[in-house]
Amino acid sequence: MLKRLLLSLFLLLVLAWLIFAYREARHIQVNSIAVSLTRLPHEFDGFRIVLASDLHLNNDSVFTNQIRERLGELSADVLMLAGDFKDLFANEKMAAGQLLQLMPAIQRFERVYAIAGNMDTLRMMREVETLGIRVLRNEREVLKRGDATLGIAGVSYPYSQAGLTRILQHFQDARGRSLPDCQILLSHSPDVMLWAESRQADLVLAGHTHGGQIRVPFIGPIITKTRLGRQYASGLFAFGNTQLFVTRGVGTTYVPLRFLAPPEIVLITLHTKE
Repeated sequence: MLKRLLLSLFLLLVLAWLIFAYREARHIQVNSIAVSLTRLPHEFDGFRIVLASDLHLNNDSVFTNQIRERLGELSADVLMLAGDFKDLFANEKMAAGQLLQLMPAIQRFERVYAIAGNMDTLRMMREVETLGIRVLRNEREVLKRGDATLGIAGVSYPYSQAGLTRILQHFQDARGRSLPDCQILLSHSPDVMLWAESRQADLVLAGHTHGGQIRVPFIGPIITKTRLGRQYASGLFAFGNTQLFVTRGVGTTYVPLRFLAPPEIVLITLHTKE
């Protein structure tokens, strides 16, 4: 009798946890963070970025509508989409249809940049471009305010030596000297961090980890999918003069659950560090 009671109690706890984790995964937070950069020109002080990663779009229109509502609440100088538009179990046509639902919110931003994630096929990224979103394939855009410049580069996944070599020209001149403008690198995974630090990037923005998606109390995330280590699952970190921000992302993969790692869209405000 006691064993049956304990088993029933255990099953109830598991059921309660599943309900909680499912609800957490479907409640997108909008978070704000301020980042100070030494080389950011004063003309770009207060420059705002909305970062959304790991949308993992499938046939869930209710969740897609919530993404649209959250994006619609925000205004910024630029919207950055850090890859994984398509869910593992969705095809490109399905994901593109959901992305189309997001376009009224996306088109509110004057500049929108995107990169490919590990779930995204070439066909998926062509669908993204068809909707008018600028996809950066180891390329850089330069924004200007007066004589000041801000470089926004995007590195494609999967990372290759050829791709990194191509994007290197946007960080250093022919003699290997750092270019004078402030450099932001958009990367799906934080794994490029050490490479970016050695190339004197000022800020790296990444996703991919989902913040661990499932975190164990007092232990933290078990799986983060980054070689940097579990401590870099989400948040702001400094590597010398290069800063790294890893977002928990929006969607889920494998199971529609999150625990102590709620989905988020992040508003990043840049400031000049004196």
